[in-house]
Amino acid sequence: MKKVTVETSIKYDVLIGNGLLKDAGKILPDVLKRCKLCVVSDETVYWLYGETVTASLEKAGYEVCAFTFAPGEQSKNMITLCELLEFLADEHIITGHSSRDSSARSANTASYANGFAVPTDKS
Repeated sequence: MKKVTVETSIKYDVLIGNGLLKDAGKILPDVLKRCKLCVVSDETVYWLYGETVTASLEKAGYEVCAFTFAPGEQSKNMITLCELLEFLADEHIITGHSSRDSSARSANTASYANGFAVPTDKS
């Protein structure tokens, strides 16, 4: 396994190597406490690798859900982002308005997307 450090405003490491998906549950506790996680992937990639990474994470004690979207660049848009944010809120991974909340969703996509808060506590 090779580790590459990406130098941006927030520095982070990228791991490169064989078998990392099946070992995700062994690697992740070094950087993230056990919690509920969401595997986000297009349908094709999830079909190929989703069960492998999900099983590894669950074996390590993480609660895992999955959000998949149609493959292709056309799916990488604000509609898919809002669907993902709503899904994460429904799954109680982030806080904010969801379809199950009593408050109405904003008609403004950007405002709706900005209405979510993502927890940053990694302890």
